[in-house]
Order: sequence, then C-alpha cells, then structure tokens
Amino acid sequence: MKKFTRFFPFFLLLFGFSQQAGAQCQVTTVATPDGANTVYTCPGDGNADVVMFANTNTSGSSYAYAITDNNYMVLAIEPNSSHDFDNAPPGNCFVWGFSYTGNITAQPGGSVFSLQFSDACWNISKNAISVIRDMPDGGTVATPQGETQVFACLDDGIPDFVGFTNNGTSNANYTYVITDPQGNILGVPGTSFLDFSGAGVGTCRVWGLSYTGHLTAMMGMNIETDALADNCFDLSENYIEVVRNAVDGGAVMMPNGLTYRSICTMDGNPDVVMFRNTSTSSASYAYAITNSSNVVLAIETNDFHDFDNAPTGTCRVWGFSYTGDISAQPGESVFSTQFSTGCYQISSTAISVQRTAVDGGTVAMPSGATVRYTCPGDGNADVVMFTNTSSTSTNYAYVITDDQNNILGLPPGNSQDFDGAPAGTCRVWGLAYTGNITAEMGDNIDMVDLSDGCFGFSSNFITINRDVPDGGTVATDAGETTVNLTVGDGIADVVTFAHMDNSNSNYAYVITDDQNNILGLPPGNSQDFDGAPAGTCRVWGLAYTGMVTAEMGDNIDQVALTNDCYDLSSNFFEVVRTTGGPNLVDDGINVALSPNPTPNRLFIDVKIDNQDVAEPTVISVYNLAGRLVFAKEFLTSEGANRFDVNLGHLQEGLYKVAVQNGRAFKNLSFVKE
Repeated sequence: MKKFTRFFPFFLLLFGFSQQAGAQCQVTTVATPDGANTVYTCPGDGNADVVMFANTNTSGSSYAYAITDNNYMVLAIEPNSSHDFDNAPPGNCFVWGFSYTGNITAQPGGSVFSLQFSDACWNISKNAISVIRDMPDGGTVATPQGETQVFACLDDGIPDFVGFTNNGTSNANYTYVITDPQGNILGVPGTSFLDFSGAGVGTCRVWGLSYTGHLTAMMGMNIETDALADNCFDLSENYIEVVRNAVDGGAVMMPNGLTYRSICTMDGNPDVVMFRNTSTSSASYAYAITNSSNVVLAIETNDFHDFDNAPTGTCRVWGFSYTGDISAQPGESVFSTQFSTGCYQISSTAISVQRTAVDGGTVAMPSGATVRYTCPGDGNADVVMFTNTSSTSTNYAYVITDDQNNILGLPPGNSQDFDGAPAGTCRVWGLAYTGNITAEMGDNIDMVDLSDGCFGFSSNFITINRDVPDGGTVATDAGETTVNLTVGDGIADVVTFAHMDNSNSNYAYVITDDQNNILGLPPGNSQDFDGAPAGTCRVWGLAYTGMVTAEMGDNIDQVALTNDCYDLSSNFFEVVRTTGGPNLVDDGINVALSPNPTPNRLFIDVKIDNQDVAEPTVISVYNLAGRLVFAKEFLTSEGANRFDVNLGHLQEGLYKVAVQNGRAFKNLSFVKE
C-alpha cells in the first residue's frame, strides 16, 4: 500500500493556532471515525465519496472544518462532519478542524495559517486528514527481476520466496491478490512477497490491485465478478504466473524394460530407439543424449530418437523432469548443466546405445580383376583368392551365390577351390558383420538377415565363370575361310574374326604360319595384315580359362597355350598375302639362311637361275607383328650371291625374311637369339 506523509509547521503541531490566547476554544486533533488520517477517494466516477470527520473537541465551543489544497490554501469551509469529494478533481487536499466561538468569518482563498476563522476565538487542529483523490491504476506486475513466470520447486526443502513489484502511476492504495487460473481468489497476502513452498502442486497467478476506499477482496471471491473494494479499484494489466511442481527424474528404459541397445549406424536404415520413464511428476519430461563421458550431444523432446546418422561409439540417454524452458546446451556435462529455467531433476539411470558401422567395401581378386574363368572337373585345382577394401574393423567373410543371389557357399577363409563345382556362373560377395553369421545355404541374401548383429555387403561382386572351353569353329565375319590380300601397298588389310562355340569361357585368336608357329596374338577380334610380308598364315580360335601363356614363336602343337583349360578351334582360316601385284611367282630363286638361329649376323645365300635377272635384289625383315625392321637393296648376278646382314639391334624372337628379285620372291623364317 502506498502511504502519504506530510509535515505541518512545527508550532502548529505543538500548540494549534489561536487568534485569542486564553479563550475557550480548545486545541484538537482530527481523523475519520475509524481513526484514519489518510483517505483515498475515486473522483468523477459518479459515486459519492463522502468522508466522515471526527475530532477531539470536548469544550462547549462550536466546531467546523477547513478544506485546503496542498499549499494550505482554503478551498472550502465545511460546517458539517462530512464532505462529498466526488466532484473534486484528482489531487490531494487536507481537512483541518477548528473550534470556535462567535461567527465564522473565514473565506476560501486565504492560508489556513493566516485566516481569521471567527469574530471571537478559534483554534486550528494540530493535524489534518489527508484526502487523496486519484483514479486507481493497477499498472503491470513482475518480480523484482522483471519475470512474469516463476517456478516453485516443491518438496526440495528450500523456501520458494517470490517478490512482487508494480509500475502503477496512481497514489491510491495498492496490494496483491493471488488467484487460480480461473480468477478465484486464493489469498490477499498484504505484502509484496510470499513463500510458495507450502503450496501444493498447481499454477497460480499474482495480480496487482490499486484501490480507494476499503479492500473487500477475500478468499473465495472471483476477481472478474466480485467488487474487490468498496470504492474504485483497478487490477493490473497482467499477472505473474507461479508454477508449483515437484519434479521427478525417475528411471529411464526402453519399452521392453532394457537399458542397452546395439544398433548398426550409417547403413541407411532407421535406427529408432524408443524411451520410457517412471517419473511420477506432472512436469514436462525430455531426454539428454550424451557421449560415454556424459557430455551432452543433443536434447530430445520426443520419446524416441533415430541414431542412424550418429558416428560409431557408445552414447547414453538420460531423462530429466523439468519446469520452465529447456536451457541445456550440447557440450555441457549432464551433471553440471542447468537443464531448465525452472526446476529439474535427472533420471537415476540411463540407456546405453552401442553404435557400430559396417562397411562391405568392394571385392576383387589380388590382381584387381573381378571376373575369373575356371575349368570345372578337370582334376586341377581352381583356387580363387579374394580381397576387399572394407574400412571397418568388424568381422569379414565371403558369400558365394548364384546369379539370383541364392547362397551356394560360405567359405571359411579368403579363397575357394571351384574345381568341384559344376559348370555355371556364380558370384562372390564380401560381407562385413558383427555378431554371428546366421545365413545358411539356400537363403537369398536380399531377403534374410545374414547375422544377428550388423552386416553390410560389398558394393560389387566377383564373377566366376565355370565352364569347359569349346574352341568351336572360326571364319571371317563374312563367313570366309580363305582370304587373299595384297600387302605392302599402304592400304589397310583388316580382317575381322568370328567364332561359333558353346562355351562361356574367354576367347582369343592365334595367328600362325603354315607350320603352326605363332606369329601373333591379336588383342581383339581383328588384325591389319598390310604390314606383313607376302606369305600364308592361319587364324585359329582359342577358348580358355586362366591366363594365356603362349608366346610368339611357340608352336601351338607343342606347348600349353594357357595355365588352365583351353581348346583350339576345330578349323582355321587362311590369309594369303601377296606383294607387288598379282604377277609375283615363287620360282626362279633359291634362298638359304645361316646360321639359324643367329645371335647377330645372318648370311643370306641367294641363287638366281632365271635368265631374266633383275637388279637389285630387295631383302626385307619383318617381326611377327608384321612390322618392317630391316630393308636393303643388294646388287645381284645370275648364280650364287651371299649377303651379310647385321641384325644385332633386333630383340630375340622369330622373324620373317622376304627376298625379291624382279617377279621372283621367297619367304623364310629365322630366330634371333
């Protein structure tokens, strides 16, 4: 309540004021009938503001009252013991009493201390009644800290004092009223603070009340329907909400009652963990997710969380009961952070979530290849080694399936001998996993869990083609088995090869001379013969498993062509190469080579029997790829001729020598050591 204090002249308080000393007029005091010296009225509301006066005059003299303003200037003389102040404007005034004899002579306008109040004796009262005329203003309310919501934490043994302040601009009385959310009055404390620790769980509101007259508000009334004072009053525009609650963190667990969960993280599948708690409080409840050191990683307001995108490791889920707003932040310790702006309590237990990531990586053979051909049932081991690029330290195994991903085998190591398997195609997958493998042969890897923990497949597979090679038959792509070419004219002589077979094995082509010595192993299914010398060669088909081991110069009838199974085509097609036009003849010239093989020098003996000797004789040397590596013209004569050719610069291998004199030509082979 606001109080008004005014100090009057010291001599007046001690002696009153008298014009005629010693007269019968008594020095008195004034107050309202109930003894108050300050009265609040509500001006201009149309309701009478009658203030009753009383005095201590015991003499037989007359008594009246002088109403003054703040400066003690007389506004009115009131001969009665009451006055209606309703029509007076807002402000403060004083009501003085004076005892007198004779006739009142005082008029409004003069100072109460200098007027002659009667034509006989008079005495002014020692004090005055202060009448404060003001419209009540409830203003707004808050705590001293400026808050309009406060949380009282019950049952913690700590007093919950809440202080109240207001910004009302009125000089009227002021008090605070406590209500429930429906406006029913729970108390009128008469103070600007209150301890709520003894109150039960619930929410109440603290309103400010500015009023004049007498306070009539009491417990049980409703602030919206009942008069709170017998004069004017005004409630505050707002209220302070006091939330009273007893928080209980309880214990946390999953719906099945367990407090441990292992999940496979970062596999693209949701890893949702549900939470439950045993809190008995009606306060709000949330969960704090921490690492194994109890440092907060996230706050979860739902009763579930998806851990799939979390990194590997162990985390804990704590619950907390709270009032107010959550204030905890990631990075703080769960045991030292301020979880809310109100009350809070951490759960007594936590859920442990073990997060494991598996990475199937990619698979290949040690060479890096992902396709292998094997020859089943030949009695030779077909062992295939497996490697992987998994980045995790989990268990790793390999799963063999058919081309529909049905499991055919689960080898115990990183290799498998496929020789006992029947002809067909299978796949080798990599499998990273935790726990124990639960998949069995016959299961489909796309339809069953392969372990009782986490697992992840490799992103690719190794293809194993198990087949008995079949060389079939060969021809050109046009179906020809003989091809005639004019070589050495600078025009490409590309021949495309084709084959017909019933095998899924690898397939290649082998070019030989007419003695089946290998001249070339083209990498594809065609060959340009323009650079080759005149002569005849054969093109064979080769179906095989493993790797080709044959080299140029080998004879296909005398060496193994691969390190596994193979089968040559049942036929070959011929490529007949001629040079210089259609009139060349293999006649009229004899050629001999020595030594053969030769390490450096090759002697070429040429005997010409033809009467039409053409000069010079052209000697050309070609490698097996048909590339010209040596060429020179020599002067010749009829009969025997010997030419010394230095071939030390050539690499070891089989070479072709073409000797041509006019229309006569001869092709031979030699080996460079």
